[in-house]
Amino acid sequence: MIKLTSIQKEALDIHRNVLIEAGAGSGKTTIMIERFFKLLAEDPTLDPQHILVITFTKLAAAELKERVQHRLVTGNHPLSPQREQSLLNVLHHLSFSTIDGFCATVLRDMPLLAKIDPHFTVLSAEESFLYNLDPTTPPLWAISLTGL
Repeated sequence: MIKLTSIQKEALDIHRNVLIEAGAGSGKTTIMIERFFKLLAEDPTLDPQHILVITFTKLAAAELKERVQHRLVTGNHPLSPQREQSLLNVLHHLSFSTIDGFCATVLRDMPLLAKIDPHFTVLSAEESFLYNLDPTTPPLWAISLTGL
């Protein structure tokens, strides 16, 4: 394992929730991966599919998953061989996501409860700009319901 700063070590405390916010190249991805493996190593009953890892970009989410897979394949982790194999078996089901990707998954899983079309699509930043959507204005459905 790499040498960690005191703040990074604090972020590895699995008995509390953390938000990791830092500049590029500061070790955010490393800490998230270390924390992921520590959770699994210290709680053998924890289902890895119950761990949610959220990041800002799809690229970062893909990198997190790729690094976890690499560490599993190379044996560079604190897990037992059985735990390693079970994790490899469900790796494609693990949730390394962006916040919008996570929200879209929840909404797709429960469209009736959310009262939305199950075939909705998420607008990209570019589409949002084209529609001139301002996050401070009410959503389109609210406007149509209130007659604004």
